[in-house]
Amino acid sequence: MRLAACRGEGIKFLFFCIALDNISFLLYPIIVTGIEIVKRLKELGWKLVRIKGSHHLMGKNGKTIPVPVHGSKTIGRDLFAEIQRQAGEKLK
Repeated sequence: MRLAACRGEGIKFLFFCIALDNISFLLYPIIVTGIEIVKRLKELGWKLVRIKGSHHLMGKNGKTIPVPVHGSKTIGRDLFAEIQRQAGEKLK
């Protein structure tokens, strides 16, 4: 069994796949925008501290996390993981 990153054709998001015997099984896509991350953080008790340019700064218990909000542009897999790590909470 091996993990592979697969790209949907013409779509700007990544799928995580498991390849078994040359057959790929789709686990889940990561399609999330900055607005969706801000909404989810608000549901988890984070407050909007301020907006500086296109970055929304969310705060809770003395921590501040910058979340880039660029319209309908999706957030990359690594940046999404870093925001989750900084928040200390699962966002999806």
